[in-house]
Amino acid sequence: MLNGSERNAKKWPSTLEKRLTYISWTLLTVAVSLAMGILIVLRDKNSSNECLSPSCVHSAAMILQTIDATQSPCDNFYKFSCGNYLRESYLQNDKVCLDNHALLHQRIQEQLKIIIESPLSLGAPKPYHQLQKLYNLCMNTTAIEREGIKTAIDIINSVGSCPLLIGSRWNATNFHWSNLVYNLKRVGLNHDHFITLKVSVDERNSSYHILTIEPTQPNFATNSTLQSSVLKHLSKIIRNFGVNTTKSLVELKEVLDFAARLTNLPSYDEQIPLL
Repeated sequence: MLNGSERNAKKWPSTLEKRLTYISWTLLTVAVSLAMGILIVLRDKNSSNECLSPSCVHSAAMILQTIDATQSPCDNFYKFSCGNYLRESYLQNDKVCLDNHALLHQRIQEQLKIIIESPLSLGAPKPYHQLQKLYNLCMNTTAIEREGIKTAIDIINSVGSCPLLIGSRWNATNFHWSNLVYNLKRVGLNHDHFITLKVSVDERNSSYHILTIEPTQPNFATNSTLQSSVLKHLSKIIRNFGVNTTKSLVELKEVLDFAARLTNLPSYDEQIPLL
């Protein structure tokens, strides 16, 4: 038989047992919490929205190249987001503006140049060979210099006479701008000098098409600096045709002034629905 002290020892755990039990439960709780934390971290890592594909990394690198990290976005967000872009970009003399679309267009042109200048296989499609042949003709500067301005004069005469080139022999009664526009378009030259015609889908009814007629607004018409550059460039061109530069400058200035006045004409938003 057990005496009273022995029965109490069996019924109540000792202080050491209590401490060991407390430590065990504490360690178990810590282990479970740590395991749950690891599972949560792994779950968040697997469900992360970060994109690490080559295209995403490339886009992120392009953004980092444009921002200026030395600027605080809270003080000047424009300098922060575009600082390096403004500092490292260069606007060429023949360009009016520069943006990402222009840079992308320039890069595409450079890539096309490499493709066109690369040797073609004998089995390449016929249009590829024709394109390369036409490109080589345009890049044959030796033949172009040998021909001189003869080709340009032939093209001008085929679309109509130019008053700057023939001077007093030009007869205004035989001129009509619609015939000139038609002939310019026929030979593949720019013909949107007075009006621009374009056909687009009607946003309000996709079963209709809209014929839009709007005035052409040249960039140099409202920019005095660019207008001066255009005037100098045109003067060099007509000098190569043997035209009296002093007299022609007056007429060229009148042409540019006329273009500026055209941009100031009131415009009417009128669209003609086409079936």
